[in-house]
Amino acid sequence: MNKRNILFCLILSLPLFYCDSITEDIGYFWHITDFHLDTNFSSNDNGKQLNDQREYFIGDYAYDVCWGKAQGKFGDYNCDSSEELVKSATQFIKQYSEGLSNVPFILWTGDDTAHVNDSYGSPEEAYEAIEIITLYLNQTGLKVFPVLGNHDAYPHNQFHDNPENELYQKTAEIWKDSFGWPNEAYEQYRTNGGFYKVQHGPFLMVGLNSNIWYRSNKVNFTDSLDPSGQFKWLEKTLEDAKQNDKKVFLFTHIPPGKFERFYQEFEDSYGFPWFKEDYNFRYLQILQEYADTIHLQLYGHHHTDTFKLIRNQPDFDGTGLENEVIGVGILAPAVTPWNSTLAPETGANNPAIRLFKYNIKTGEILDYEQFWLDLNEANQNGTANWKSEYVFKEYFGVKNLTHQAFEEIFQKMTEDSEYFDKYHQINSVQKPDIDCDANCRGYHLCAISQQDYQYFDQCVEKAKSLK
Repeated sequence: MNKRNILFCLILSLPLFYCDSITEDIGYFWHITDFHLDTNFSSNDNGKQLNDQREYFIGDYAYDVCWGKAQGKFGDYNCDSSEELVKSATQFIKQYSEGLSNVPFILWTGDDTAHVNDSYGSPEEAYEAIEIITLYLNQTGLKVFPVLGNHDAYPHNQFHDNPENELYQKTAEIWKDSFGWPNEAYEQYRTNGGFYKVQHGPFLMVGLNSNIWYRSNKVNFTDSLDPSGQFKWLEKTLEDAKQNDKKVFLFTHIPPGKFERFYQEFEDSYGFPWFKEDYNFRYLQILQEYADTIHLQLYGHHHTDTFKLIRNQPDFDGTGLENEVIGVGILAPAVTPWNSTLAPETGANNPAIRLFKYNIKTGEILDYEQFWLDLNEANQNGTANWKSEYVFKEYFGVKNLTHQAFEEIFQKMTEDSEYFDKYHQINSVQKPDIDCDANCRGYHLCAISQQDYQYFDQCVEKAKSLK
């Protein structure tokens, strides 16, 4: 930023995050994820949820966790999003974007339906949730690039490798004439089975259907080594981009690696894995091979604010914990405040949405600002007051958003407990009453540092030995 821009900011009392927007080179885009709209959510005059008998679930298990204690129209930490919460988030995006000079698009990384047991849902209810969110996003007036999340299928998590499956065809039609989705994106999404690429500004946008690699997906694939041929398609896409010197912007719902808020063993291993192991390993190999071509990786699914370092580790030989960092995946927290049933320590979060700043000519990602809603305050006041939680570079004290900067953050977190606490405070988007002991800290650091499952286990073993 030059001195003239800083002077203008001071005169106009603008936050430094927006100072560069007075030039023609600066643009912004939103990343939103995990709305989990409960289309049956309602509250009476006393603020008590009426649909408290619906079972919420995670993975293969069902629980009754929405306990009839929802306070107010914006929901409750024990429940998924009300329509009022979704509406408030999209209205804030529209209003805030109107004050910025250049906001070309919104990135929408899926999980649009509630965490209800399949016996309480239906395909029609899932499509209804997607259509409602699409309607609100249309009202922002911004272009939107969407992908599906694992909860957007019915039954949940079950994604077929046949592109003619109703889920892909129906959602393609919902989005075909919505928010300026390019026809080429529509055609690829529909014929591939939920994944596509499209050139937009300085980026080659690559949206993946990572749900097909999910460990909870029980569908028998035609080709179990590469369902839908997505790995082969991704490799060709990245190779073509490399040869033509294009910057790839990769986005999808589920990230590689394990979940940072699950501090126990699972299936004779530490932590909770998302992908089937072979798929996780192959995906990491691709990320490694094309690290110089993949300019940005964005994910959702965790409902938390975190990141994942991608290391150069072609084979597991027991010595790769300190291998070179070659990339980073940035995870955005959820709109839903839902208190996960995955494990007691997983917890809930405040609703959140994210705004990135970038150079529209070079594609360089310059910064991002995290916005949040204090759910208790919103329900008490009856008004959704979305506000800034933090600005990335200022909050973490780094100069840019390169993978080297994220590695610097990670190193500081391992050495400085107060610095780690800064990270942990935003991990749940200011959700109160979430503590983190040494065991918790170890799992967080290993989930950030090691995406290969075997290296993750080795990292946890090392962390436990240091206690």
